[in-house]
Amino acid sequence: NIRVIPWFEYGLMVPPHCSIARQHPDLLTLDLHGNIQRIQSANGQKDPNAWLNPCHDRVRKFIVDLIADVVNRYPIAGIQLDDHFAFPVEMGYDQFTQQLFQQSSRIAWDEWRTMQLTALLNQIVSAVKSIRRDCIISISPNPLSFSKSRYLLDWQKWCDLGLVDELVLQVYRDRLDVFTREITKPEVRSIQLKITTLIGILTGLKTRSIDTNTIESQVNSIINHQFSGYACFFYETLFNERLLPLPVTRSRQQLIDIFK
Repeated sequence: NIRVIPWFEYGLMVPPHCSIARQHPDLLTLDLHGNIQRIQSANGQKDPNAWLNPCHDRVRKFIVDLIADVVNRYPIAGIQLDDHFAFPVEMGYDQFTQQLFQQSSRIAWDEWRTMQLTALLNQIVSAVKSIRRDCIISISPNPLSFSKSRYLLDWQKWCDLGLVDELVLQVYRDRLDVFTREITKPEVRSIQLKITTLIGILTGLKTRSIDTNTIESQVNSIINHQFSGYACFFYETLFNERLLPLPVTRSRQQLIDIFK
């Protein structure tokens, strides 16, 4: 009685030395300096990955066919796209994209790129629903302001357009007051009234542990604000005690108390 929803975590990201990037460099988008790996304007660090160009028809076909193939092959309940199904704001300066943009009507650069990503999602949804009408389209983006400004991902518009059946919002915050403020923003409450809305919480990374009380308090906040549920990122840090810098020992009873 468990729903199985494959998670297409990498979205449009690809390792820079993978076969697609090496054999089809024309399908990658570039930053302002012609690099396939952007320097992230948010933190000044080099992105370890390259990005497929969502404006390119061959990229769109590849992504759509990949997802449609999974839906066609397996008895899944839905598919999920996360925050890497995106168009980083630093990218789009390759010749192909620039020429395509210049051919468009007068529209702001960021808005135009946002529209390209929305068009790709539209194609994915059409393909998936044509195979299985009841297949859930689930997305798991970052909060709206960050998604729009850093990744040109307007999930509010996607929901308003009826492209999304389920929102799993990634709210990876340590402090409970900051966490609660994020999940009660007007855009979140508005979507909560329209579609299934869950909150993603951080239960730890391999190099960063999260204490049990923090997890429990966030789960309780989600329940108190009547969301449809929550997702934990990720299971190894919730159940596996071999974490750095310090292991977190959670008893079976503690886990039962959290997920009661």
